[in-house]
Amino acid sequence: MDTLQDLAAAAVASWEVEDDTGWRPCDDEVLQSLRVAGAGRKRRVTCNVRGRSCELDLDAKTETDTATGKRRRLRIAGASEAETRVALAACGSTSGTASAAVADEGTRPPDLTTDAAGAEQARVKKTLSGYFTKTREGREPPSEVRPAAPATAPRAPIATATTAASAAAPVAASPASPAGGTVKSEAGDGADLGLDPKTGNERIASIFEEMSAVQKLRRDRFRSQAYAKAALALRSLLEPIASGAQAKAIKGIGAGMAHRIDVILETGELKELEELKKDSDVVALRELRSVHGIGAVRAAELVERGVRSLAQLREAVAKHQVHLDAAQALGLHHCEEFRQRIPQAEMKEHHRLLEVHLDKENPSLLLTICGSYRRGRPDCGDIDVLISHPEYTTTKRAANAGGKLLHGFVDSLKRAGYVTGDLAFGNTKFMGICRLPGAERLHRRLDIRCVPYDQYHFGMLYFTGSAALSVKMRLKAIEMGLTLSEYGLENKLTGEKVLANSEEDIFRALGMPYLAPTER
Repeated sequence: MDTLQDLAAAAVASWEVEDDTGWRPCDDEVLQSLRVAGAGRKRRVTCNVRGRSCELDLDAKTETDTATGKRRRLRIAGASEAETRVALAACGSTSGTASAAVADEGTRPPDLTTDAAGAEQARVKKTLSGYFTKTREGREPPSEVRPAAPATAPRAPIATATTAASAAAPVAASPASPAGGTVKSEAGDGADLGLDPKTGNERIASIFEEMSAVQKLRRDRFRSQAYAKAALALRSLLEPIASGAQAKAIKGIGAGMAHRIDVILETGELKELEELKKDSDVVALRELRSVHGIGAVRAAELVERGVRSLAQLREAVAKHQVHLDAAQALGLHHCEEFRQRIPQAEMKEHHRLLEVHLDKENPSLLLTICGSYRRGRPDCGDIDVLISHPEYTTTKRAANAGGKLLHGFVDSLKRAGYVTGDLAFGNTKFMGICRLPGAERLHRRLDIRCVPYDQYHFGMLYFTGSAALSVKMRLKAIEMGLTLSEYGLENKLTGEKVLANSEEDIFRALGMPYLAPTER
């Protein structure tokens, strides 16, 4: 392998994709598309995998199903984050002309016609050379980054790390084994400070999609495509956006969109869209989008067909003029109920029911109700639940193989009569409908996420919010050369992960004073 292009081709042959059971070799179609991308110095390419269309993004290291929007991570088999970046740089190169190695933002790649470039090429070759002598099967991660196997104990608390994660030198580590004691699900009190963080990039993308739909109805094709392109770029990201400046580095997002992102992060809305609320098309779009499962594009299609209200939508469905899938039909049926906020007193009833059910069915599960309920807001839009298990970690996924943890928990709630319908059901996330006992009780939206044990507190922090705090913490992490998300806190260059056995550990690692949920 004398050229970087040869290295890229070899690197592609060892790519893996992450699914709910862990990392596995990529499908042949994906590998071939990555080869094409590398040969053509493309960073993004579309391919068909078993009848579905996927977009591969070499920069974001993601495979996105273009029909469902579901994203999965890509990596070089057995490689660290830093090594993966080296291979990615090689994949985007061509012999004699391309750049090489880990090209951080603002770093100009060397010209391969120079002596320095030759040395750089040799360095990349040396870095990659170890990849191809190892087999994928049976390889374990280094012991220092493997989570320890915790002893199983009923409702055991997560032990606090004996040494705090250092902000200056974050080190990968595993969760401590649980100690004795009792853990109940957590719910606190506090104030809402802005945009709900559980939506993150999704919220910004949703606003852009709505603007795209509005511009499409106005026959402004250019603006419609610009908003749609920005929304797609945001949905392809795994890392939450913390500022417009950060977003501007993403292909498809210019200065104008970056400014709008700053506005949304600060206010939770986009002024341009707010000013359009009196427009009859926008009113119709918003009413139709209040139905779960109907997005901006589908709503715009309905408006163009003359369906402009829920009453007209129900009439069109009854006459078989409009077809809705099962989730959309349920969303339409319960739309008025979902619009009603859930009072704090009712949220506590849901909390107690889940507690009692958990103690009876699976006492070793960890459970937290997040969102504005945990911050103590007087009412909530839905019920946002986070669950985990000490034996389910990022490197030990067998406990949730096939989603058995999540499916087992949800199925038991169905048998109890609490969960009454499915809107979406995967191996790690359930979106559905629930109702407290009693014919007079309202149906409510319920989201349950099952996360690995070593990501539990990161998820708890992220999905509790507030958005203002989440943005502040992500910006602080960026300043320190780290990246913070619901998946963890890690060093951008080395990929080393920071240990966090509590939310306090995360604040400490960032050098920030701890805030209780009631203070966020």
